[in-house]
Amino acid sequence: MDYFQVNQLENDFMFPAAYPEHCRLFLDFAFHMVQFFIMGRLRYAGKRGLTSKNKKHFVHSISVRSWQVYSLPPLLLFVFFLLIYMFTMCPTVYWGDSAEFSWVPATGGILHPSGYPLFTMLCRAFSLLPFGNTAQASNAVSAFAGALSVVGIYFLSRTMGFGIAESCAASAMLGFDGEVWMQSTVAEVYTLHLALGLTAIALALKWREQPTALWLGILGLVCGLSLANHLTTVLWLPALAYLILTKWRNLEGTGVALSVGGLFIGLSFYAYLPLVAMDSPSFNQGDPVTLQAFWNHVSGSQYTYRLFSMGLREILKGAANDIEDIFSRTSGIVFLTGLLGMAWLTNAKKKMPMAHTLLITLLLLVSAIFLYTFNYNIPDRSGYLLLVDSCLVIGATVFINRLSGLSSIRRKVRPVLKLSMAIVFPGIVLLGQFLDQRDGHANDYTLEHYSEAVLKEMPSNGLLMVEDLEVYHALRYMQGILGRRKDVTPVCEYLLRLPWYLDQLKRDDPDLILPKGLQQELKVRVEALKDAGKRSVGKLSGQIASMVEKRIISANIGSRPVYRCPHEDVKWATEFLGFDARFNGLTYELSRNKLPDRDFPLSYLPRSLGPDKNALKTPRMKFVQSRYATAFNRRGIIRARLGKTEDAVSDFKKALEYDADYKAALKNIEALERIRDSNTELK
Repeated sequence: MDYFQVNQLENDFMFPAAYPEHCRLFLDFAFHMVQFFIMGRLRYAGKRGLTSKNKKHFVHSISVRSWQVYSLPPLLLFVFFLLIYMFTMCPTVYWGDSAEFSWVPATGGILHPSGYPLFTMLCRAFSLLPFGNTAQASNAVSAFAGALSVVGIYFLSRTMGFGIAESCAASAMLGFDGEVWMQSTVAEVYTLHLALGLTAIALALKWREQPTALWLGILGLVCGLSLANHLTTVLWLPALAYLILTKWRNLEGTGVALSVGGLFIGLSFYAYLPLVAMDSPSFNQGDPVTLQAFWNHVSGSQYTYRLFSMGLREILKGAANDIEDIFSRTSGIVFLTGLLGMAWLTNAKKKMPMAHTLLITLLLLVSAIFLYTFNYNIPDRSGYLLLVDSCLVIGATVFINRLSGLSSIRRKVRPVLKLSMAIVFPGIVLLGQFLDQRDGHANDYTLEHYSEAVLKEMPSNGLLMVEDLEVYHALRYMQGILGRRKDVTPVCEYLLRLPWYLDQLKRDDPDLILPKGLQQELKVRVEALKDAGKRSVGKLSGQIASMVEKRIISANIGSRPVYRCPHEDVKWATEFLGFDARFNGLTYELSRNKLPDRDFPLSYLPRSLGPDKNALKTPRMKFVQSRYATAFNRRGIIRARLGKTEDAVSDFKKALEYDADYKAALKNIEALERIRDSNTELK
């Protein structure tokens, strides 16, 4: 069969409609890219009068050009991991900052500091593609960036002098890394940050080999783009400065000018923030229209109190947790062999000329990241450490290279040993992710279902005070993107400490009553926080938010229903900020007066994910299971008080469907069995 017949068959090929909608586009892309390579070689063979029957000449025609050997592996790696990330991608809104990224960029809003303009614009661009919703489009940005990271470490490995087998192994070890995989399947900025970081290090090494102005210009552009994505790009400066300044004699004015120009081109993406803020977007975080507001937002001044605010014991505890997490997500083997590989670099200069340069670069990079992360008091630190995982992967690649090159190993055995390790190491990492359930977020609808249940619980024109920032953004996603329950006004308790948010609330709901002078008082109190110590700022700002929340509730509680959605809801609340609180499932109804017990529906709650809560994949799944179990258990207690014994037993059993080890529900069932003969009080 010659290539013309193959080309004819290509037109009849279609991927079945059974594939998920958001994957079909990328399957098509993968097929045509591979087809482009093979068909190009077949055409080359056809021009020489060759056919596939002449196998020897056909194989020669496939491998005749060196650029194909160099470009095909990263292309296949990119397509392979992009498909993996797309198939395991979260299909909807997800927890954490991802909830914000799922709706704010698509509606032309501004994200939390530093604004992340590059990621925002990519999300807006991807939202124009045929995805099912804006959440999928934003998640796909991370998947695309994750696949680019895999390619980035391939080229970095090749620049360091490693062969194709070792470079592919490095790509696979990073691609299957637990945190890289998880971050690549939800909307987050960290995989894009990783891809740009690996590219910057590779460009700096390339410039050392070929000190031309072009490489410096591209390096400056990549650093500028990375700063427009995440400000922790500054943590790369020690490593990049070492790579550049140790070859300072090769610096030329043209190269420096190009790098500075590229840096400013990348930073120009920040102009997006004031331009968008002038149009009063759907979510105008920080309102960066003035120079001071712009600087405060970009620099993240509202978070500076979290940096270097912990004691030594907290730092050591956090560091131990971070190192344990890195060990787990690299399946141990990359962690251990990565350290051995770095140690090997100390005396490998004869066989690897750039060994010392590579070692110092990795140490500077890891030290800067650890120094910052260990002293930054935030819950989502794991994404900051992705470059540490990459450094360990490079160390593991050195280990593979050096172990297979030992003089004690027979020369004929070395290629086999190298190829075996290049396959086994990524395989162990992949196996570890399946065992730890770090294999993406496919079919994770927990936040969407939870926020939808909260909205269904609300009465018409209700005011909902939300404790969780991520739940607040999920509610805004449900309203702004999916069009659900727009009559409800969610208010984020955390954001009430920021003056710009009061203006945002008034734009969101003109009927919301804000007490006179509240915004001015808030500004005065926030200004006074500048004189407070770092350790007390968090507590004081929380008190300010509670003051603002109480005054807003007091101003609105007589004119509309006011509810509150707490976080974990461990303790059954009977009052909140001086208002009576009546349990309502996932929320509490607030009132000035004492409210009697009443029955309420819970049919809108999602079905259980399984009775064994501890077997669930993520902590967020366990969280929502606990909330649903608590809702049924407490309704059972209320029904028992109202004399509905059989319904109460049914609720307690329903709670056990969500959490089979829920001790309170088990005790309440036993108590109901005894209550017929005595007045045993329910626990």
